[in-house]
Amino acid sequence: MPSTSAASSIFSPTRQGAFQSFGTQAATVRVARNTVAFVGGGAGGQRGIYGATLRAPGIRAFGTYDETLTSGLPYRIADLTTPIPGGTGTFADFGAVSASDAGVAFVGLDSGGQTGVYHQAGDQLHRIVGAGDVVNGRTVALVDLSARGLSSTEVAVRVEYVGGGEALVSMTLPQPVLRLSVSGFSGSGLTFSVTTIPGRTYQVEGRTGLEAEVWVDVPGATQTSSGAAIEFNLPIDPAQPSQWYRVRLVP
Repeated sequence: MPSTSAASSIFSPTRQGAFQSFGTQAATVRVARNTVAFVGGGAGGQRGIYGATLRAPGIRAFGTYDETLTSGLPYRIADLTTPIPGGTGTFADFGAVSASDAGVAFVGLDSGGQTGVYHQAGDQLHRIVGAGDVVNGRTVALVDLSARGLSSTEVAVRVEYVGGGEALVSMTLPQPVLRLSVSGFSGSGLTFSVTTIPGRTYQVEGRTGLEAEVWVDVPGATQTSSGAAIEFNLPIDPAQPSQWYRVRLVP
């Protein structure tokens, strides 16, 4: 079983002290890019949803976060300072979480206690469904999520309706937008960053023209995301009249 004492020395991604508590709704994906997501709390009422990447496939953690299973520090997905997508104010609390190769889904609460299911992929956070929405012709009063609710393209959500009754509904995930930003350019190098999905691997490909050439992998330009945008530094060959690059999501 994972150890909470091992986790107590890990600093939260906000760098305001170490984690002091963990939610019982932690969800771990065993083979889907080896991502673990959990609710973490710290000093002064800090609380949020965090993710980390497991070191090896086939490892599974239940209930609590264990630093010995992860590579690199946890990354923050949302906390009490995060604005609520499609809502008002910032998150007031968090519930169940689920993870897959499509990112992380979680239940978030607003200051009035109303619930919503949200999906994070890379640096993009979307509202999927929540209280007040109309699903199957009825108004939603409350939503919940299981640890295995998130797949690669959909999320299964339990909804309770105003006036009584409930249902399990499948919601299609929004497609994340890949954004590329150039941060540096000189005669000898190009630096740019790309928005990413946690746990996924990205490969830069290049060619010297837009004619009938094939794209080839740029040596050393492969990175696996830990949750934030990743940066690539590419050398520029001054002997070439033009050089073209693209970023490919590795299957």
